Formats: sequence, structure tokens, C-alpha cells
Amino acid sequence: MIGSLGPEGSFTAFALESYISRSKLTEQVIYFDSFRQIFNALSENKINKVFIPLENSIGGDVFSVLEELISLDLNYKISDEFQCLIEQSLLATKTMHFKDVDLIYSHEQSMRQSNDFIQKNCINAKFQTIDSNSKAAQLVSGFTDKNYACIGHKKLADIYGLVVLEKNIANEKGNKTRFVLISEENTQPSGNDKSSFIFSSHKDQPGSLVDVLLELSDRNINLTRISSFPTRKMLGDYLFFIDFLGHCEDSSIKECLDVLRSKCSYFKFLGSYPKGDTNA
Repeated sequence: MIGSLGPEGSFTAFALESYISRSKLTEQVIYFDSFRQIFNALSENKINKVFIPLENSIGGDVFSVLEELISLDLNYKISDEFQCLIEQSLLATKTMHFKDVDLIYSHEQSMRQSNDFIQKNCINAKFQTIDSNSKAAQLVSGFTDKNYACIGHKKLADIYGLVVLEKNIANEKGNKTRFVLISEENTQPSGNDKSSFIFSSHKDQPGSLVDVLLELSDRNINLTRISSFPTRKMLGDYLFFIDFLGHCEDSSIKECLDVLRSKCSYFKFLGSYPKGDTNA
């Protein structure tokens, strides 16, 4: 069974439908209200796979997912990735002018992806973040007497009886989200792979972060992404998330990962998997 973010109508749900069609998966899908619920279900063996968004080309990292990956059981790894075009729309219970919108519900990512349009046009609106856009649409649909709106997929209008005030409101065209599948599968090298890990350098050793990056550079390992996020334990304490090209079974990469484990104060390998199609 695959766990994913719902309810019906979330961008993740639409992306998962496309991914299942492409991959010809037959597992049942169970939707949850939050990432925490998804990963709790995985640890309790209620599901055995997870399909989640990891980053967006405009909004950046989905930090709440990165936090969950830290505590992910070592039996589970990222085993595939899927990139999907995302078109944000502004929806409401009734037709109204943008300036008349009083409150907008949205997932934090969708708000970041669309903030240029919102700040320019919905000048009187307050904002309320929520776990998923489909949940936001479901909530807004109950306030027929209010000037409330939400951000999400245009198909949410059909599902929850809303009207589309404006289509494609993202800050940039070609807005894409990268989704990953987490499972117990150890994927074999395909010749076009990507790998990921999380680490923390030694704060009391000058140059320790550079030292980690040099281990990758010296072996001509191509980094495709590096990002940082706070551990929330103390000010200035960060973890780093790295993607690079190659598979953990490649000899140079296997050697590098062994070295990095000894150089980092914290290290967690997240898996090797086929590189997603950037034209999806």
C-alpha cells in the first residue's frame, strides 16, 4: 500500500495518479492529512511505500518532508523520483474581485510559489497555511457566506463546488515539483541514476563542511543539489541535504560514502534511484 498526502484533489494525489499510470503499479493508495501521519503509518507497517513531494522549482525544499527523512527507518530508501508540472489556481466559493478576498487558505509551498500574484492582486487578504490544498478547498467550500479563497489545482473546483478566480498564478511558468517514492526496494544501477544523503559537519572543526564537499569533488562526483535546514536544537545547528549523480554501487561513490560516514557528525544515506524525466 502506498501512503500519500490527501485528501482527493491535492497536487500530490494528481501526481501520484500519473506516476502509477507510468509505472504500472497496482498497490492500493491511502491518503493522509499530513506528512507526519504518513511516516507514522510507515513505521507502524500500515503502508509499505510513500509518495511525497520533496522540492519545487519555485518554492524550494518541502522542509516538513526533510525533517521526516531524518527519522526514517534505515530499511526504507528513496527508490524512484517523478517530476510533474504544477499549475496553481486561485479558487473561491463565488465569483469576486481579487481585492475582495478576505482570507486565503493554502499549503505553504503553494503560497510561496504564487506569492507574487497574491501580493499584487489580493491586497486585502490574510493568509492561513494548511496541510494540503485539497484540505484547504474542502474547508473553503463550507464558507459560502464568506469571501474566502484557496490555492490549488483547478480541478478542485469540480470536486468541491468552487469557482476558478484565476488560473496559472505561479510566479514562474514551467513550475515543477519533484516527487519521490520511498520503499524497501534497493534499486540496481541503471546508468542514469541519482543518490541522496543527509549529513551534519563537525561544528568545532574549521573547514569540515568544505572537507565533505571536497571528497565528492575529488572523485568527480557531480552534485545536483545542496540545501540546508535547521535541526531546531540550537541556533546555528544545521543539517545538509545533498543530491548527486551516480549510484551507490559505483566503486568511486561507494568509497566516497564510506569516507564521508567517518567525516560527518551525522550521516544518513537516503538511497540511489533512477533519475527522473525532467520533461514529465
